[in-house]
Amino acid sequence: MSPSHQPIHLIESQALRNILIKQHKIDRLERDMILVDVREPSEIENGGKIQGAVNIPYGLSKTNPALFRAVLNDLDKERWTIFQCRSGRRSDFTALEALNLGFTRVSDLKGGALEWEALGFPLQKFNNNHSPWVHSIATNNSNTSHIITDLVTKEAIIVNPSLETGVGVDPMATANKILAFVAEHQLNVKLILDSQNFNSAAYYLNESLDTHPPVGLDSVARENKENLTWKLGQHIDCSAYVTSDTTTFMFGDCLFIDQTISTNNVVLSIDTRIYARDVALKRGAVKKPTKEYLANGDALLIPGTY
Repeated sequence: MSPSHQPIHLIESQALRNILIKQHKIDRLERDMILVDVREPSEIENGGKIQGAVNIPYGLSKTNPALFRAVLNDLDKERWTIFQCRSGRRSDFTALEALNLGFTRVSDLKGGALEWEALGFPLQKFNNNHSPWVHSIATNNSNTSHIITDLVTKEAIIVNPSLETGVGVDPMATANKILAFVAEHQLNVKLILDSQNFNSAAYYLNESLDTHPPVGLDSVARENKENLTWKLGQHIDCSAYVTSDTTTFMFGDCLFIDQTISTNNVVLSIDTRIYARDVALKRGAVKKPTKEYLANGDALLIPGTY
């Protein structure tokens, strides 16, 4: 990493705790701040993590610096980002790198998880909720395609690959961006999930990718005897719950809700609310998603939710 001379703001554990409590009370999904835990996955498995933190392992900066920077670049650079590790050293280095990448407001948790625990603040027990890498590509028709990746194995899932629309527009422009991204980072796409039907580039990607990944959940159901749970790579536990109007996915600690029927007046089905509530109660997150999170038929995807 190239050094930066800009000083890093240190935030005390008590101050972070107050912010997290306030966010949880106001709205668990609407966050002005994002907390990034840069410890290794094994550390989180053994000791848990601060609830709501997204994990980007600092070790990746040594083994694959370009990939590490790419993952950081997919965070919202305008949002206040607080980095945290065990004692503060790795998070300080990562905060410096974030500033070099153009982040506007960066802090480092003073003393890291050690000081947090010493003050008696809770750590969320590991519950098969590792963080995937989420890369999103927006289209010109207000849709967004996502690539969900296990950073350890580089196995990936493509979610809702959209066609571009409009006069003189290449309908496969977004799909070709996906192909370029997969090639650049040497990802191994295992599955394509799609709910758009008529506006989808799923089968184009299926034919274009060397792995020819299956499209839809049928292959998952066959492999898992109709139980829609599976593992992406080594670390990312995935699950799906489908109703007539909404599909809810969990990719590790990342919640994804998508409509199969587009409408401006979104009201999630009771079944989906019950599912989201049950998952949330198990993992200590929101009680239910609400219609405000799905504006104009757009999908909701929030890393670090659980």
